[in-house]
Amino acid sequence: MYDLKPDPTGKPDRPIKKGERLNYKNFEFEYIEESKFYIATKKCLTNLYDEPVVITVTTKDLDTFSSV
Repeated sequence: MYDLKPDPTGKPDRPIKKGERLNYKNFEFEYIEESKFYIATKKCLTNLYDEPVVITVTTKDLDTFSSV
């Protein structure tokens, strides 16, 4: 999973296709608590598809991430 591609820098290099690699434990936004679970969604890029996809992460505990 990768973040969306950054804005062009204006340099004559090859453009960047993907942003930084994402870690589901350290999403930049907060998890929402729904009954017993914490849920987070983010639009990102993967190696499987050329178009952006929405990733949803569901976990029971934010400290251990034992069941994701």
